Amino acid sequence: MSSEQIMSTLPALDPAGEGYQEAFAAYLAHSDEAAVTRPRLDRIVASLPERLEFIDVGAGFGRTVRWFVDSFAHVVAIEPNLELHHRITLAAPDAEVLGGSILTAQPRLPADLVLCSHILYYVPRQDWQACLNRMASWLSEEGELVVLLQNPDSDLMRLLHRFTGRRFDLAELLPATRDSGWSVVLDTVPSILAAPDLDTALMIFRFFLSGITSVPTDERRPARTRAELTRQLDRHRLDDGGYRMSCTQDVLRLRRR
Repeated sequence: MSSEQIMSTLPALDPAGEGYQEAFAAYLAHSDEAAVTRPRLDRIVASLPERLEFIDVGAGFGRTVRWFVDSFAHVVAIEPNLELHHRITLAAPDAEVLGGSILTAQPRLPADLVLCSHILYYVPRQDWQACLNRMASWLSEEGELVVLLQNPDSDLMRLLHRFTGRRFDLAELLPATRDSGWSVVLDTVPSILAAPDLDTALMIFRFFLSGITSVPTDERRPARTRAELTRQLDRHRLDDGGYRMSCTQDVLRLRRR
């Protein structure tokens, strides 16, 4: 069974659709990702020598743009899905919204902060370094690039790996990036997902699966079914019927030396 057949069992969610937004909201509501990420990003913003330009790469529904639109003189939201542009504008009317991918977008000004939060799932692995270099090229002399992705050894990423064959590891970018003359640090931030019931856990899994399987790959896995997914989730089932899994994040920070 291919990843496409898996998605016929767990139907794909349209990133511009209400189902995707509902599943994303469920993840945010039942994980502490935002609670542990926002203070860390606030500290990074506070440490910047200047706060003239902020670029949010893969702005989605505009949540992060809304967080920081008042902290910078100018905010740019890059989002390749044109159907989401109106949502970004609703969330942050003063933000400049650009289309295009990481490799094609053309922000006009050097940025004091470039944020790429959980976007590399949607980028073919062979393009990761090029995307990192491209985003770094947007930085001002004292600017910082921050890339977030789930740690490959979190419970949620291990589960997705079993079902799709995909593995995402920011640590793979460290050697080439350091050799290119950048100062780079990779931190790990523990996070927990606590879904109250099986339906919510399945909805959240579909949210991640929809994005991951949208990128072509030569990797294959044996047949996986909804029943098998339920059995795998049962390993994380609590006595009260809820589900608890780690969704720990990696945070890569890059500056000029």
